[in-house]
Amino acid sequence: MVALFHPGVCAKNSKTGKAFWLHYRTAASSAVFMLSCLIFTCVWIVGSPCWSSGDKPVNFIFLVDVSGSMVSKSTMVTDGSGGTITLFEAMRKAVQNIVADSRLIKQGSRVSFITFGTTVSEKSDWPTSIDTDQDRAKLVQLIGDRTALSADRKGDTYMGGALNQALVRADNFLMKSDPCTTTFILMLTDGWDEPPNGAQYKASDVAQQIVRRKETIKRKVGIDTWQTAVIGLKRLPTSKVGTTTASQLSTMINGTFLDITQEKGKSVSDQIYLALSKILENQRGTFSLVGNSKDPFFPVIDFGTINGDGIAKGEFELDLLTCDREEISAIKEASIQAPKDYWATVIEKVSKRHGSTMIRTISELPADALTVIPEQSPCIVSPVVDSEGRRTIARKKIRLIIQAGSSFPVGTFVGRLKLISSARIPDSIPYVITAPARLATKDEAVKVSVKRKGTLTREETETELTITFVQSEGSPPGANYKIEIPAPSAQLDKKSHETLASKCFNNGKSTTLNFDTSKQKSASTIVRIVLPEDQSVGTYKGRFKLNISGPSEITAPGDLPFEITLSPTDWERIAPIAIPMILLLIVGIIVYIYLYVVSQRRK
Repeated sequence: MVALFHPGVCAKNSKTGKAFWLHYRTAASSAVFMLSCLIFTCVWIVGSPCWSSGDKPVNFIFLVDVSGSMVSKSTMVTDGSGGTITLFEAMRKAVQNIVADSRLIKQGSRVSFITFGTTVSEKSDWPTSIDTDQDRAKLVQLIGDRTALSADRKGDTYMGGALNQALVRADNFLMKSDPCTTTFILMLTDGWDEPPNGAQYKASDVAQQIVRRKETIKRKVGIDTWQTAVIGLKRLPTSKVGTTTASQLSTMINGTFLDITQEKGKSVSDQIYLALSKILENQRGTFSLVGNSKDPFFPVIDFGTINGDGIAKGEFELDLLTCDREEISAIKEASIQAPKDYWATVIEKVSKRHGSTMIRTISELPADALTVIPEQSPCIVSPVVDSEGRRTIARKKIRLIIQAGSSFPVGTFVGRLKLISSARIPDSIPYVITAPARLATKDEAVKVSVKRKGTLTREETETELTITFVQSEGSPPGANYKIEIPAPSAQLDKKSHETLASKCFNNGKSTTLNFDTSKQKSASTIVRIVLPEDQSVGTYKGRFKLNISGPSEITAPGDLPFEITLSPTDWERIAPIAIPMILLLIVGIIVYIYLYVVSQRRK
C-alpha cells in the first residue's frame, strides 16, 4: 500500500508530477486512507481463514552443538559439489537456509542462538527478532561467519546447560509475545549428553522442568505452544549406557526426534522444514463433534423428512479446542468423493435408528438433487478466555438447511458433509435425510425478463410465467392433483414501496391446473402478466401461494418464489445521453445561423 501511493512512484520528481501529487494528495488522501482501511478489513474478515499457524510469527531457539566431534574428520560429509566438508559446516548451511526461509520464520518472529560444547553461550549481540529483511540478512551473514560461529575442537556436549538456557529464553519470549505464539526449542547435535566436570545442570532434570512448563502453558492457552525437537545430524544410537542420547532426550522433553540420515532425496534444510511444518500443522485448533451418550446413532446428523417445498433442517454441535479464533469457511456435500467402504458403517447406524434396510446413498443421485446451505457462513469460533487468560473449550451449534430439488426421489438416504476450516476437523460428518412421496415444482423459482414496449412513448407490456409441476420419483402412480394459484402481488427489489398489483397477474384471477400423474409425467400452466405503461423498471419479487388438493399421504409445496424483471425501452436507455446531445446540436445550429446572419449583414 505504501508503494502504491508514494508520491515518488507517480511523480518521479518531475515538476508536473509534483504539482499533480500535491493536488491529488489534498483531494484524495482521506479517500485513500478509508479505502485502505476497507481493503484491510475485507481481507481480514472475508479473505483470510482467521489465522493459520503458518501465517503467524513463530519463535525459534536454536541450540547449536559446537562440540569437537562436529569438526572431526570422522564426521565429515559430502557437500553438494561432491567434495567433503565437516558436519559443522553442513549444519551451518542448514541453519542459514532455515533462517532465510520465510515459510518457517515469519516477519515478527523472535530468535535466539545458543551454542553448547564444554560451555554454553548465547549470541546476545545477534539480532533477537526478524522484523525486517535486513534483520534476516544480518542473521544469515553472522551464521556464515566462521569467526562469529565456530566449533570447539576439544569441546564436550553439555546438553543440560543448553536446555536450561533455552528454558530461560523461552520464558522471556513468552512474556514478550502473544500467548498463542508457538516457540520452537530446536537442538541440532551429532552426539549424546557429555557434560563437563562439575556441570551444574543435568539434562534429565532440566527436561522435567521443560515438560512441567509446557503442561502449565497448555492448560492455560489450550494447546502446547512450546514445541521441542532434537535433530540428529548423523546416525546416532537410540541408547547408550551411562548417558542420554539425542533420541532419548527428545522423548524426555516430549518432543520430536528427526534423524537426518534416514531421509533420502532432500537436503538437510528441506528435511528440517518438512518436520517443523508438520509440527506447526498440529498447532492448529481442533474441532470435535459433541457426542450424546444416550444416542448410539450419533454422530450422524438427522435432517428428518423434507417438507413439500423440498426443505429439511438439521444441526450439530462442535467443540473447539484452540488458542486463537478459528473459522469454518464452508460446508460442502461430498458424498461422491466418499470411498466405497465408508457407507457400510453409516448405513448400519441409520438402519438401526430407522428400523429399515432400504437405505440408499446420496452418491447415487444427480449432482443437483440437493444443496447444503449453512445458516451462517463463514462461521467464526473463538475460545472462551477467563479473566486470568486461560482458554477453555468453546462450543458452537451449526445449523444447516438442505434444499432438495425436483429430481430428489422418495426414500431414506445417507450422505456425507465436508467442513472447510482453518482448524483441524473431523474427516467427514455423515447425515441422513428422508424424502416422502411429494409433488414438486420443476424449478425452485420461476423467472422472466421483458423489455417495456414502446418507442418514444410507453405502452403496456405483456409477458408470462410458466410453472411446471412434477411428481418425485418413487411416489405412488395414478395420483390426481387439483392446483390453484391465486393472483399474487410483487415488491420492487429496491429500497422502494412500489409493488406490482395482483390485477396484473391473470387479470387478478386464480390460475388452475389439473395434474393426473397416470396420464403425464409433468403438467405446466401459464400465468399471464400485464405490466402497466407507468410501471417502474426493475426486478419485482414475490411468491405464488399454491393451493393443492390430492392424496393426503403426499406432501406438496406451499408456495413458489418468482421474479419479473422489467427493462426500459431502447429510447429510455439512450435518452439521458441522446436528449442533451440533441439539445446541444440545436443550440449549435442556432448559434451557427446567428453568426452567419450577422456576418452577412456586415458584408
